[in-house]
This record gives sequence, structure tokens and C-alpha cells, in this order.
Amino acid sequence: MKLESEQRHVIIVVTLGGVLEWFDIYSFAYLAPILGKLFFNFNRFTNDLLGALTLFGVGFISRPFGAIIFGRIGDLIGRRRAYISSILMMTIPTFFMGFLPTYSSWGIWAPTLFYLLRFLQSVPASGEIPGSICYLYENANKNNIKYLTSWTFVGNQIGAVLGLTVAVMTEWLLSDSMMMTWGWRISFWLGGLLGLLAVYFRHTLMETPIFKKLKSHHHIDNETIRELINNHKVPIIWGVGFGALLAATFYIFATYIPVYFGGITDVNSFYLSWIIIALIIFMTMFIPIFGSLAEKFSSKKMLVYSSIFIVLLLIPLYLFLNSKNIIGLIILGCLFPIPISCIAAVYPYWVAHIFHPKVRYTGVGLAFNLAGSFIGGLSPAIALLMVEDFKNPGAFCWYVLVWAIVSIISYLKIRDKKTRSV
Repeated sequence: MKLESEQRHVIIVVTLGGVLEWFDIYSFAYLAPILGKLFFNFNRFTNDLLGALTLFGVGFISRPFGAIIFGRIGDLIGRRRAYISSILMMTIPTFFMGFLPTYSSWGIWAPTLFYLLRFLQSVPASGEIPGSICYLYENANKNNIKYLTSWTFVGNQIGAVLGLTVAVMTEWLLSDSMMMTWGWRISFWLGGLLGLLAVYFRHTLMETPIFKKLKSHHHIDNETIRELINNHKVPIIWGVGFGALLAATFYIFATYIPVYFGGITDVNSFYLSWIIIALIIFMTMFIPIFGSLAEKFSSKKMLVYSSIFIVLLLIPLYLFLNSKNIIGLIILGCLFPIPISCIAAVYPYWVAHIFHPKVRYTGVGLAFNLAGSFIGGLSPAIALLMVEDFKNPGAFCWYVLVWAIVSIISYLKIRDKKTRSV
């Protein structure tokens, strides 16, 4: 795919700058059993794990609020200012998480402080993906826009690989007592350093051409928050629908399955994690490939067919989980990343396309974070509750199915044209 020098620079900066968010997510997922023991003291694996996964999910509740804050900065002051501010403000609480006292030292105040820092971390995190989408979309041209926007999640996937690798190697190199006292803190400290690097790289970005044009023509949006939501509620709703299945599948398969099944089966977490790392790398390789294909084929059909493929895979997944068919689960583990990566490649283009540039940062932020917060971020805890309540290891498949139907309906409403919005 032919790219201009500035477009290549944007891809590199967005990719490197996107590492921190999912470095944190995957580190948290791997360390959830340890964090559950250290901060909740329920003395039962499932309850401790539920506490940790709830802590993970609660942070996402603040993201729609953060989407409005950083969306307004991006639409009124500039994409660059919002994009740099979000990563800087996310870095600080991430670093301080590594210094938290545990339940044995501070009692109930320990998880309370963790919840507070998780909240403060998640507010600016809401501006990360929307900023990446806006930068890639608004620096593209009509011949490479779907390919360029497909790079949105590549940096996050690299962060996932780094986060898991650091957590796995830390646990492998350190004793159990070291991990429980200070080893778990290493991932949070490294996350802080990655955030500082991201701040440095983002300072090399120029403002997007589209925002420059809006500013020079005095077309900056001056709506109040209430007016913006009321005037653009239809694209916001469709944007949530576009991301519903991606959010549900990603967070369940990235956080819930490895942690929960690693805790109740005899599979060694060390080897399980390396399998997951290999699958993430496998999925990451497909994302720009699907972005390139979207330039040549119907992106609407790619989204619909990928969603249907996921629905079809849920049937054997449900059966294999109940029958504990390990070989079948391994095969499905190799198949699921393909449709998920296709949706991840094409989704950023369409969620940016449906919003006018005057409100794009806010609109994309609300659509993405509403789906990511209430559908994705809480999905690991919801999945665990469903499995416990129904006494069925495949119960969460119904949760994924519901959001798959919602996304398919949303994709079918797409007007798949070759032209782009400004």
C-alpha cells in the first residue's frame, strides 16, 4: 500500500503510543489472581478473582465521562492537545499503582485506593483509541484510508504482547513470596515508563490536516454537551452497535478465559500465557492485511461475514467447554482471532466515517467507550457470574451472541460507499 512520509510517521507514532493501554490491560489480566489475593482477602479463588475482575471493569465505567472531556478538547482545541494529554494523565496513576499498600497493611483502604487510581487511569484512557482513530483517519487519503485506520489497534496488540511477556517472565524468574510482596509491582512501573515514551513520541506529531482546515474556516463546533448528544445521538447509537461485538469478544477472550480457566484447570499458567501471546501475534499480523483488503472489497460484507463466523464458532465453543474437549478448544483458539482481527481492522474507519469532523473526536470517543465500558470492560466479571450462577462453563457464549446480533444489525445499516467524509 502506497503511503506518504507523513502517513508513515503517523502510523509509527500511533502504534508506539498505543502500547501502554493494553500493556496495562493484559498485565492486569495475568496478575488478577495475585491482585485478588492481595487486595480483597476473601480467601476463596473465585471470590478474589471476581473482586479483581470487578476492579478491572469499574475503571471502564468512568470512560464515557472521560470521552466527553477529551473529546471536547480534541474538537475545540485540537486533536494533538487531547492525544498528548490523555497519555500523560494515564501514565501518572499507572505508575503509582505500583506503590500501593495491600489489604494486609491497610485493610479496606487498600482496594479503595486501587479503585480510585483505576478510575483516574481510566478517565484519560478514554481518549486513547479515539485519538488514534482521528489521527489515522484525518491523515489518510481516499486511496488508503481503510488501510491507514486499520493500524488503530496494532500498537495496542503490541502492548498486550509486552504486558503478558513481562508478567509471565516476572512470575517465572521470581519466587511466589517475591511476586506477592513486590514482583507484581514491576508491570505497573514499566507501564509508567512506557507512558513517558509515548508522550515523547506524540510530541513529534503535527495537528491533523482536517482540524487545521476546520480552524482556519472557523468551523469549530460550539454546541453544548447536551446539544451535541441530542444532535448526534443516531450516529452515537450506531457507533456503539459497530463496536459491541468487538468489545464483548475481545475482553472475554483476552482477560476472562485465560485467568478463569487457568485457575480451575491443571494447565500451567506459564505455558497457557505463551500460547495466548502467540495467538495475539497471529491476530496482529492479520489486522493490516484485512485493512488492505478493505480497500479492494466491501468492508460492510467483511464486518457482517466476520460477525456471522463468530456466531458459528460460539456453537462448538459452548459444546467443547462443557465436554472439556481440549483439542477442540485449541482449534477454536486458532480460529477466533481471524474474524476478531477483521472487525478490529475495519471498525475504526466506519466509526470515524459516521461523524462530522466538527464532533468526530467526541462522537468516536462516546461510541467507542460506551461499547468498551458497559459491554466490554464489565464482560469478564459478567462472564464469571454467568458461569457461577448457571454452573455452566459455556454460559458466557450467550452474552457474546446477544452483542453479535446487535452488531450484525448495525453493520447491515452501513451504506458501503467508496467516498469518504471530510
